Amino acid sequence: MKFCGESENTIACSLGIDVGTLRKHFGEELDNGHANRRREVIGYHSRRMPI
Repeated sequence: MKFCGESENTIACSLGIDVGTLRKHFGEELDNGHANRRREVIGYHSRRMPI
């Protein structure tokens, strides 16, 4: 959800938890999710393209 541009407050509300709880349990995903998703997409495309 963060990758799609949602705020941490919106994500926390949709899960029914406090922003602090969201950060406590998902801090790494919130901080690195965009980079991880980009790496997944690049990896997918590089496997599909012949060299």
